[in-house]
Amino acid sequence: YPVLTILTVKNAMIGHKYFKKRGSWIGENAVFAEKPYFPHECVGIFISQNAHIGKNCIIFHHVTIGSNQLKDSNYGAPIIGDNCFIGAGAMIIGKVHIVIPFLLQLFEVLQMLF
Repeated sequence: YPVLTILTVKNAMIGHKYFKKRGSWIGENAVFAEKPYFPHECVGIFISQNAHIGKNCIIFHHVTIGSNQLKDSNYGAPIIGDNCFIGAGAMIIGKVHIVIPFLLQLFEVLQMLF
């Protein structure tokens, strides 16, 4: 994916305050193919600094797209393809690859365990 950063160096502090005020965090190294759509603003959203997110992705509030740091299990961060809909409260954790259009509904958890 070409890198699209949500924050530029010039306004990083303003962006940090915006996310923190809404209980959100987006890793500075997260990769977006294009700007994601947050229908309820960026409220309660955590996106790992190593996550990759494709084009035309809709991410609702209170979503976790997180890395697994436990080396004995599914170590890594999610890679989410194009045209994905991630519903409120959903969690995608670990080295999960979603390459087809995908619907993760309200409060579902997707985690690959090995």
